[in-house]
Amino acid sequence: MTRVDFPVVTIRCVRRDKCGKCGKRTRRTLKLWQTRNPLNRNAAGVPKTEREILVELNEELAEKLRQPLLCSACEYEQIWSRPPGEEVK
Repeated sequence: MTRVDFPVVTIRCVRRDKCGKCGKRTRRTLKLWQTRNPLNRNAAGVPKTEREILVELNEELAEKLRQPLLCSACEYEQIWSRPPGEEVK
């Protein structure tokens, strides 16, 4: 069986700030990626170019950066303290 490796388009962002809940200094690294392959298509049904993928990744990154930064302890508390059935964001 033949293995096909598709090129990966990646963006990485290191965010340093104080925790939005407790004020502790926090650092988070966000890494977003997509592959350029024939199945990764745009709305027109054509395979996405590297530029189209980068635009999508930058939009996703901007959305994630709008959320408050939480330290690992506060993030853990937020995930595990919600009522059953509520989805993780």
